[in-house]
Amino acid sequence: MLIPKSVLETLRGCDYECAGYALSGVHFSRDADGKPWAAATDSRMLIAFTWDDDGDDNPNIVVPQEMLDSIRKTAAAIKGYADSTLTIDDGRARLELVGRGRQNIVTSNPLEGRFPRYADVMPRDDAIKLRIHVRIELLAKAIGFLQAAFKDDYTNVEIGFIDHDSPLRIVARQEGRTAQVVIMPVAEDEDGTPIKTPPTPFPVNPVKAEPAKEAAKKPAKRKPKKKAAKKTTKKR
Repeated sequence: MLIPKSVLETLRGCDYECAGYALSGVHFSRDADGKPWAAATDSRMLIAFTWDDDGDDNPNIVVPQEMLDSIRKTAAAIKGYADSTLTIDDGRARLELVGRGRQNIVTSNPLEGRFPRYADVMPRDDAIKLRIHVRIELLAKAIGFLQAAFKDDYTNVEIGFIDHDSPLRIVARQEGRTAQVVIMPVAEDEDGTPIKTPPTPFPVNPVKAEPAKEAAKKPAKRKPKKKAAKKTTKKR
């Protein structure tokens, strides 16, 4: 099975506290149509990856995350990296990485235990009623902001939108504080396929600035004149 470089990132979904068991690794298999799948879960979040591969082997094993992490770090250091290959050799998982005359091979025993039936958890495409497309870097930036603003692990976020043309709103609330992130959607064609264009900008309603009207000058109030004191003459 040929494994693209990006598939190695699936290990981010492993349960690192469950060392030695199936949840601490990545499950590789093929579906009924022969399409390869890689999946990892910590029982709260599922990461699943599929890609095109013409092979016919079906490893159906759970590869330890340490093994994948080793190949990933090596791949980052090799220029001209080629995709890695996963095979089963005498019951052991074998990952081979080739790039610019270098060959790196890592072997390990597959993890024991039963991996969850993640295909039963993932919603089917035809079951999704509403869809919206947003740029991945904007979504990552929004989540990064909310994580920095609300560092409590138990803070939840609320995600909502009206339709595929409306902005996506992400809200986090904690102890009387509320933060909102609004992301404009990506434009779509008539078939609902996202168009490779910059995100739709926020609608701008310019307000024409009018010069401030000068306040009418009121006539200054005149101070009343003081009456002159009458001169009195004493009679002799």
